[in-house]
Amino acid sequence: MVKLNFINIEKELEGAVAELASKMDFCEAKDGLNIAVSKRRTDGITVKKDRTGYAVEYGTIPDFCRGLCILLDRMEKQEESFCVSEDRKIKKCGIMADVSRNAVMRVETAKDLISRIARMGMNTFMLYMEDVYKVEGYPYFGYMRGAYTEDEMRAIDEYASGFGVEVVPCIQTLAHLASTLRWPYAEGMRDTADVLLVGAEKTYDFIEAMISTVSRCFSSKRIHVGMDEAWGLGTGVYKSLNGQVDKFEIISAHLKRVVEILKKYGKEPMMWSDMLFRIASKKGGYFDTEAVMPENILELIPKDVTMAYWDYYNEIPEVYHKMLAIHKTMERNVAFFGGIWTWNGIGVNYDKTFRTTIPAMEACRKHGIDEICATLWRDDGGETDIYTALLGMQFFGEYIYYEKVDMAHLSDMFRICTGCEAEDFLLFDLDNLPESVEYKKTLTDIEGVVTAAKHTLYQDVLQGLFDEQYKDVDLKGHYLGIYNGLCKASVHEDLRELFEYHKQLAKVLYLKSDIGLRITENYKNHNKVGLRENISELSDLGDEAGLLHQRLSELWLKNNKAFGLDRIDLRFGGLIARINRGRMRLEDYMDGKIQAVEELEEEKLCFSTAKFPAYRSYNSFISASIG
Repeated sequence: MVKLNFINIEKELEGAVAELASKMDFCEAKDGLNIAVSKRRTDGITVKKDRTGYAVEYGTIPDFCRGLCILLDRMEKQEESFCVSEDRKIKKCGIMADVSRNAVMRVETAKDLISRIARMGMNTFMLYMEDVYKVEGYPYFGYMRGAYTEDEMRAIDEYASGFGVEVVPCIQTLAHLASTLRWPYAEGMRDTADVLLVGAEKTYDFIEAMISTVSRCFSSKRIHVGMDEAWGLGTGVYKSLNGQVDKFEIISAHLKRVVEILKKYGKEPMMWSDMLFRIASKKGGYFDTEAVMPENILELIPKDVTMAYWDYYNEIPEVYHKMLAIHKTMERNVAFFGGIWTWNGIGVNYDKTFRTTIPAMEACRKHGIDEICATLWRDDGGETDIYTALLGMQFFGEYIYYEKVDMAHLSDMFRICTGCEAEDFLLFDLDNLPESVEYKKTLTDIEGVVTAAKHTLYQDVLQGLFDEQYKDVDLKGHYLGIYNGLCKASVHEDLRELFEYHKQLAKVLYLKSDIGLRITENYKNHNKVGLRENISELSDLGDEAGLLHQRLSELWLKNNKAFGLDRIDLRFGGLIARINRGRMRLEDYMDGKIQAVEELEEEKLCFSTAKFPAYRSYNSFISASIG
């Protein structure tokens, strides 16, 4: 461990240095190597060694943290002299962590991620909370969902301030509230199943309670108020009360009421822009580059609202350019939200992440966007652990300082800032199949996402809804390659559970990928020797699936609260039960207790006409039976 003695260090850095010393390979000591620390005139970093010794010049606290990582790397390489200078080209950059899809990260997990992104140079941490924070007077808000207490939210905010990281609470004040609006207390403020009733005073009392709570807990002047994907806006109770009303009129009236509440608490609003585009589009779509905002849009939208443009689907630069240009016509501040694909599948999708982020960053640079954020959604159960996205976080972080980021540069900085290897994290991308390359090129840019691993893991061993679909795809070889790679990976102790889980996941996928095809073939050919082997394989597979469930549970409980794990238990309980059912059905057939295995008598059909069907929700593909 290297000893460092920081000379003239600013008081604002003391907390960050103390924390980093507990996580990195250095300690503070008066007899250590002298490091001259000073502020730059502009944000960014200069790290150097010359005849006068070592020096770190910085603009922001995250700049310093990144600079310290670079310094330690150069020291390890024992370079005689060096000078690394990086100018901060994007004012605000960070991540948005979704804690609303069952996986509510523990406070210690949030703190750890904050320290990690600060080392990358990031300075914002957005916490996406739909109903996972306690609100006084509303006991069913966040009930049994792992909701944060006020003390927990304050603890996250206070820790982040030591790293110069702004924690922005991201709440919902219109839609995406189905989890809480199902309870009886929501009567009188529910328009549809997940949309609040605009105009009802009970609605605004509720919203003020939410805003009041997060205002007390977070020091940021900003609150993200959501308002995206309000599909049912004005179509339920609202319509029965008010008749057919123009949606621009509804959302603008609601926004003005929400902004009035925010001003009462001294907060500045940020909102998703998609509903404005959907209403303005003749096609009703978000990514409609021909959408025309109404002439009075500047009157409808308060001037201090920041428009949050989210897009993690498109791969063509022109789409981003046109969408940003339309945003600019609203004459409001614009922030861009891209994505690290941690949702819907059972592994992070780096292929799609890179294919969308590169053109997005090119457009943001051209249009002078000074705030970017990487969203980490957890749709469909939060199965993908947030730490799999560290490489993606680094990717976004590099755009703070560089116009273009290639894999060589990314790999180098990832090792410097995290001590991890990029090639190891790319193994978490289970769905980057060689056979899917041409397929992804032929899809629209909105799609192009493969989730074969999820289909493989959960599909039934006898009914095999995807057996015919993937029979010509070398899933077995693909997962074996990932498993072998993970066995060789260099693993830090603090990420051991992450790698152990993924290694077991790759093993189960390898074992399960073709078992249904082989069972069906042996059955059709009356190969009883083969079926006996299949019975043994299913017994082993059930054990391996049980171990996978254990590994996932250990990882979940380390990083997240226990709430939400019940959904994972139900899925794995079903997976293991159906593996056992398949084994018992074959045993009954072999023992003559049944004359046929009905599930294997029926001809297997392709699930979809597409080679790699985009069915990403568990409930959309798990069974042909009606729930």
